[in-house]
Amino acid sequence: MHALLRVIALSLGASLLGACADNTQDTNDANLVTGKPEQAAETEAKSEALSLLQLSSHLAQLAIADEDAAMLAQAAKIRARVATETLEAEVTHGERDQAAAASDANGEKDTPAEHLSAADMLEMAREFAGDDEALLALVDSTLIAEVRPRGLVGGARMIQDIVPAHSEVVYTDVYFEGGKPAEVALVGDGDTDLDLVIYDEYGNVICASVSWNDREHCAWQPRWTGPFTIEVSNLGGVWNAYVLATN
Repeated sequence: MHALLRVIALSLGASLLGACADNTQDTNDANLVTGKPEQAAETEAKSEALSLLQLSSHLAQLAIADEDAAMLAQAAKIRARVATETLEAEVTHGERDQAAAASDANGEKDTPAEHLSAADMLEMAREFAGDDEALLALVDSTLIAEVRPRGLVGGARMIQDIVPAHSEVVYTDVYFEGGKPAEVALVGDGDTDLDLVIYDEYGNVICASVSWNDREHCAWQPRWTGPFTIEVSNLGGVWNAYVLATN
């Protein structure tokens, strides 16, 4: 009888240990919610702030190429709607490092549209307008009505940087909250192909946005609050000035 009770007790103990082990977080697990279509669909939709930042950059690029004052004023209007904070992260440049980045930055290249503030865009728009009174009035009305803290869309964190040719820039300790959609958007200056990869704290690849251009976007939902690493790679033969934004 005692032997039977001992066997039962041992069996129950083993079952309880197994249950505890199943509830223990495996450090090799990816910090990513999977298998929930409704949540996956939610993370695929870009936040309004990141969408507006990307739209304003795209319009500004086109406007500057065509010296279109009206389009650039519209880009400034859109950019002014987004309230941004500086993205706080540890930054490491690739093998070419600071010397190459400084050399690249000193090369002949105009300030990219992605690095222009709303006020910068409007100042450039005035230059494009020249003596056209109608265009100047449009630019001035945009300055008065839009470039001020009103009706702002918040939540975006943004950083501007330069990645040298055939190199990468890595941002570590970028925290995202567990159970909520996370997003990273990358917009380059159009000169080279940039790729975007997100890693969790254990080195798992959470998202890889790889295309033939320099506009990338990653969206996912972390399982728990923790640090992530963001890697921007430049596959081209010249430097690329870009904006990286997160929600």
